[in-house]
Amino acid sequence: MFRVDPKTVRKWGQLGRLSSLVTPGGHHRYRENEVRALLDHGRTTVNNAS
Repeated sequence: MFRVDPKTVRKWGQLGRLSSLVTPGGHHRYRENEVRALLDHGRTTVNNAS
């Protein structure tokens, strides 16, 4: 969805941009509403920069 490396998304989680749930297997899961909000914020930022 973000078109970035998965490590970048994980870093965003560590920085507090996204909260994550960690599965017993160690995988990170992100809340859909937070992902969509971050995507919308990015689109708004790009649109305002033009």
